[in-house]
Amino acid sequence: MIQYVLVFFLVFLYAHLYLHFLVNPSNHFSVVTNLTKESISEQVYMKQPFLMDGIPFRRELPTPTSGLLPYESTPLLEPFVKFFPFRKGIKCLKKKKWMEKNDSCRTFYRIHQGSFHVTCIHPYKTDLLQKKKEWKQLKKNEDLIQFTLHEDSFLFLPNYWNIYIEPLEDGSIEKIQYYTPLNLVATTLSKLCLYICEAIPVGMKERLSI
Repeated sequence: MIQYVLVFFLVFLYAHLYLHFLVNPSNHFSVVTNLTKESISEQVYMKQPFLMDGIPFRRELPTPTSGLLPYESTPLLEPFVKFFPFRKGIKCLKKKKWMEKNDSCRTFYRIHQGSFHVTCIHPYKTDLLQKKKEWKQLKKNEDLIQFTLHEDSFLFLPNYWNIYIEPLEDGSIEKIQYYTPLNLVATTLSKLCLYICEAIPVGMKERLSI
């Protein structure tokens, strides 16, 4: 009996870890209009960016808007399992442009004020990010998912994707993230594997690849 329980637990653990490591090869996005917890979760599991109307999630950001903020429960966005939320306000100046990559299982950006041009870079296209000086050319790449987001635009970005944010005017963004226990395990394993790979000398990597 114990053996069956152990096998079931291992299969369950593997399946859920696989879900966190999974990358959808498709480089597409969608628009969610049916704002229910089930439909939003279904789109999250597709591991592709999607847009929503942010008006139902509207809330005032305190001043100053930069830095961590107290979390306010938003049931429509929350996972069905135990989670650890993070909420952050980002004050954006027109001249400030930045790239970031998120490892949470759910990362949402809501435009609080202003307008922004954003570029979503699929994990399979990270070779485009090798040289920082070339980031400004991403806007010209028609193979990348790009939007102009305005006040109350709401964007979901899957884990392992990169996003390049270019403010078109001064504004602010609310960023909401959710981590689950297995999400944290998967993130730790990813960082551990990356650390081990970087620690291997170049010569040894070449011999291992033969």
